[in-house]
Amino acid sequence: MAELSWIGVDPKLHRQGIGTKLFNALEKELKRLDIRKLQVDTVADSEESEPYRKTRLFYRKVGFKAEKVRKMKSEDTGEEFDMATFAKEI
Repeated sequence: MAELSWIGVDPKLHRQGIGTKLFNALEKELKRLDIRKLQVDTVADSEESEPYRKTRLFYRKVGFKAEKVRKMKSEDTGEEFDMATFAKEI
């Protein structure tokens, strides 16, 4: 299993397929390494945030599914929020 910390594209370049190309290259390398599962954590659906809504849409578009949600505490503000783990079989 591998964990993805983050993947991002400059917002001015969104909707051009760059993120999908990056992800496809990552997936190809993981297959070459015989890694069978990829996980990523992101803010859960229960939290209202437009940037994270777009992030979750992207992950779902490339085949991730939400596996679990857990409470987290922000290191910056101390506020609690829901964090989701998304996973994809490679």
